[in-house]
Amino acid sequence: MKKLRIIIQATILSICIGCSNGHKIGNSLPVIDIESNINNTDVINLSEFTDDIKYVPLQTSEDYIFTGIWHCVFLNDWILAYNGSQCVLYNSEGNFINSIGTRRRGPGEFNFCRQADFSKDKTIFIQNSCDLLEYDSVGSYIRTYKNVFGIDFEDLEYPALQGWHRLNDSLFFGHMPNNTGHIKYKAVIINKKGQLKTGFINYEQFQRDSPSTFGLENISNQYMFDGRLHFKQLNSDTAFYLDKELKLTPEYVFYLGKYKMPINIRGARDGVTKKWNYIFVWDVFQTEDILLLNCHFGNRFPAKRLTAQTTQIGTTWLNTNYMLGVYDKRNGEFKFCKPSNTDNALFTTGIYNDIDGGPRFFPDQMVNDSTMVMFLDAKKFKDHMNSKDFKNSTPKYPAKKIKLETLSEKVSVMDNSILMFVTFKKKK
Repeated sequence: MKKLRIIIQATILSICIGCSNGHKIGNSLPVIDIESNINNTDVINLSEFTDDIKYVPLQTSEDYIFTGIWHCVFLNDWILAYNGSQCVLYNSEGNFINSIGTRRRGPGEFNFCRQADFSKDKTIFIQNSCDLLEYDSVGSYIRTYKNVFGIDFEDLEYPALQGWHRLNDSLFFGHMPNNTGHIKYKAVIINKKGQLKTGFINYEQFQRDSPSTFGLENISNQYMFDGRLHFKQLNSDTAFYLDKELKLTPEYVFYLGKYKMPINIRGARDGVTKKWNYIFVWDVFQTEDILLLNCHFGNRFPAKRLTAQTTQIGTTWLNTNYMLGVYDKRNGEFKFCKPSNTDNALFTTGIYNDIDGGPRFFPDQMVNDSTMVMFLDAKKFKDHMNSKDFKNSTPKYPAKKIKLETLSEKVSVMDNSILMFVTFKKKK
């Protein structure tokens, strides 16, 4: 009966969702049934996948403090880390190289670093509102490409792509947020002049109470795997990849059932506040054997803190709203990592670290086809190292636990973030 339901779901989705450039989704797509598995949790250990963990503290100095990472870009021995106000270049060991650009309003400066990337020549692109700025690796300004992300081919009151990926030095793939409910394209390929080269039709049209320039419609997941760009909108059931002909091809369907936010709620003025009642597949991470799904559970997150925590928005009993799901490509099995009731933010959710007793692994992004990285806040890292969760742990490799303790002694709560790299091994 369960298999029959999944087949029916896949067929219905294949007819209703549609795909890029007018082609329909085939009915042979893998369907990951999240609705039936939200309570299917288990202790999943890192040792099931690897014993390869590397911790890289980003260098901290009195002259330069990097406050919080949004995203990193990796190129050979370089790490480019950025947030809204900073873009910083490190080497692969976390040593500071240069600050890229300056946050001001003068020529060659950015007022907000929305996104950054390397070019093929190792220059650095920074998106500043609708413009694309280019710098060398020393941080010196080179040139500006005006209004690349301005989207002058849509009649919008607030034109801008939300999230893009450099296909090459002249073409960019970008996500078009459906902020009005009737945006023509869900994604586009544009050139450096902001001209449309390819548009991917948005089949989910609806009426919004009022246009929105922020919130859930802006979020998409983009990453490289197996030499192809992969793409998923937050509110979409389907994950795609960009094929050699630059067409979006469906790859996986995520079935949320009653936990999916309805179209009428998406269009409602208070839709963003109601998101806590629904589940979202926020990010997808992939290796040859598995998918890891970062799922936002909102009010349905099953674990609580032991003591209440006061935040800027009030008192909370939760450390996070995110659950990590593991899908085995080989047998189609899917389950969530069992969360913990704890005050330790790095022991609440994710894959249990039975390698060295360190933080539970919950990836922030892909590095390559086998490696993922998690951004560790220095204070939370120290809190974990001082916790009973760590001190009472008996990992498979005691020597690695000792090595992690040595690292912790060198880290201050005021230091920059630590990058936790995990390389997954192919299962035999």
